[in-house]
Amino acid sequence: GENIDFSAAAPNTTISVTGASAGKKFGTATMGASVVTFTGNIAFAGITDTSKIAVGSNSTVTLDGDLVFSGSSNQYVVNTVAAGGRFVVTGRIEASSQMTGGQVFQYVNPGEGAVQAKGLVANEGTSDEWTFRLSSDKDGTANWIVGAEGLSGSKNFFAMYSSKRKAAIQPLDSDFDITTQVGIRAPLTFNTTGYDGNGHTITVSSVIDRDGALTVSGKGTLLVDAVNTHSGGITVTDTATLAINAGKRVTTGTIVVNDGSTLQVAQSGTVTLEGDLALANDAVLAFNFTDRNVPKLGIASGKSVTASGVVKVKITAAKGVRPKSGEKVLTSCGGFADKTVTLVEGYPNWVKGVRVNDEGNIVLDVKAGFMVIVR
Repeated sequence: GENIDFSAAAPNTTISVTGASAGKKFGTATMGASVVTFTGNIAFAGITDTSKIAVGSNSTVTLDGDLVFSGSSNQYVVNTVAAGGRFVVTGRIEASSQMTGGQVFQYVNPGEGAVQAKGLVANEGTSDEWTFRLSSDKDGTANWIVGAEGLSGSKNFFAMYSSKRKAAIQPLDSDFDITTQVGIRAPLTFNTTGYDGNGHTITVSSVIDRDGALTVSGKGTLLVDAVNTHSGGITVTDTATLAINAGKRVTTGTIVVNDGSTLQVAQSGTVTLEGDLALANDAVLAFNFTDRNVPKLGIASGKSVTASGVVKVKITAAKGVRPKSGEKVLTSCGGFADKTVTLVEGYPNWVKGVRVNDEGNIVLDVKAGFMVIVR
């Protein structure tokens, strides 16, 4: 609980936290002109200048509380975080309304570790439309671990435009929402596997913009509930799901769904893709009945669907939902002529089967309903 003054530390000082000090929480760390590198595991109740903190390999430095930025110049969450390291903020990282012209960057210098916080908040008051940079202003990779409070605020987040600058967002053992605009100019990855090893849902309820490539990876779901202006391609990989609510738009670029990954129409109603769709062998197309209406996948005029092998069709339904019997056309985009479609196990008991019709669309056959009279 005691304060520690590092203001007189010599350049390139390293503090190795071992023994009885490992994992303990101290009071305020007062930083000076020099960057101090910490190895091991240590926590502080406060840090006067987090940009003077460097985190060593496989080490953790924790700030127990919120980290709030104000002022008029670019500011940095931390100096650098080495591979396997984490700089943890137990609260939120926030650009306050008093921040009048700067940007919040993750690192001063490139790093391979991660910055972890309950949420990132970009508030009104800055002169720049893009308050948060999701990657460093130096060449390198930025890894954000975002908790339940997600990305929010009245201003926006920006993934910078350089092929060398890549940003990855990973959930911190929780679902979270994105409620403010994210502009993608560099490759950006949403890893839907949390630090608990489970898949989580990241809900995009605001706009994703710009033309950078987006990857959805992990075990969980990126759910789009917005009309995006994004024009970069989207790749779905691992066992991740890209889910889109009816009437929403994810991108005008190409969507690539890899083996074992899923593209889902998340509600009854139509999702119209405005770019090309490429399905790898064993890619999954999922359709979720939330009422009796059919969840349907369409595609804009002039765009194409390619499927390189077996297309797996997954049918789910909300509790108590059963559509009327007969044919239910699940796609209106064609492109499935001469392709093999097969059902993923776990479908509702009213499902009879799936097939491809003469127009090259996937059709779901629903069993006839019946009544059992009990005397």
